[in-house]
Amino acid sequence: MENDRQVEHVIPLSHPAKGEASALDAANLIACCGGGAADDPEVRGDPERVSVPSRTGTSCGQAKGGCINPDFVDPRTLPALPSLTRVRADGLIQADEEACAQAGISACRVETTLKILQLNVPRLRRARADIWRALDDAWKPHRGDSRAMTGGAHRALMPANGRLPKFFTTRRSWFAPAGETVLVQAPQAWI
Repeated sequence: MENDRQVEHVIPLSHPAKGEASALDAANLIACCGGGAADDPEVRGDPERVSVPSRTGTSCGQAKGGCINPDFVDPRTLPALPSLTRVRADGLIQADEEACAQAGISACRVETTLKILQLNVPRLRRARADIWRALDDAWKPHRGDSRAMTGGAHRALMPANGRLPKFFTTRRSWFAPAGETVLVQAPQAWI
């Protein structure tokens, strides 16, 4: 959504030693979604991603707030491949232990990060499960056709108008391993 974004301080402003010093450091700022914080879901145009503000319904930076936890995985340090998380058909996102071990990042730290960011709140799980079902409906009959799956993964994962599709991680998990085959290609092959 056009308005569903905010700037998040990876090292929070409340950090006693680093917060003030990194407040305007561009390397400490990342773009993220609004985390479900909106007074009126219709204002954002996507009621699945927006909830009435509350600490139990928010996610991402809204949920993290000024949390300082040494086990929080800094998103700027994550590898592009492999994906350290997997999404299940019921919309639950969780650490992929094998991928975490391959990347040398503790799966427990990834799980802690998912909890801090509240990425399994009901509204996000429902939205992920809906996308999973839609992908099942469209692509499950083609599971045995590697060429069709690679083409489907390409359409489902590649940026459109300079943006990744909503719930990219869900799409990536559904299309695995064909999705990983597409994503491992040099950017010039798919930009």
